[in-house]
Amino acid sequence: MQHRQHGSISDRPAGDHSTFLWRSHSIWLMTQAARWGQIPEVPKNAEELASKSWRTDLYREIAAEMGIQCPAEDYKVEPPELFIDSKGFDPSDPVGYLNSFEIRANRPQKFFLS
Repeated sequence: MQHRQHGSISDRPAGDHSTFLWRSHSIWLMTQAARWGQIPEVPKNAEELASKSWRTDLYREIAAEMGIQCPAEDYKVEPPELFIDSKGFDPSDPVGYLNSFEIRANRPQKFFLS
């Protein structure tokens, strides 16, 4: 009997760019850090921080040398079906996304950009 691991690379749809450094993922991580009390709020300069730390320019340069195509955009909307809580993520509204959760550390009433 062959055992096939769920979520293997062969299960991924072609062109999903699973290793690309999506800056929207960086912003999503900031929302989770704020949600769980690791940082006080989503920084006002979240996009600037994402651009400094998630170097899509370098990724694209190296990928091009290897003949790997990359997405043209740095940000993407994640559909609800990707998350266990069925809440999609739109990087243009990280605070709205964060405020949509009832369950979070210390249950603050609202989050704002710092």
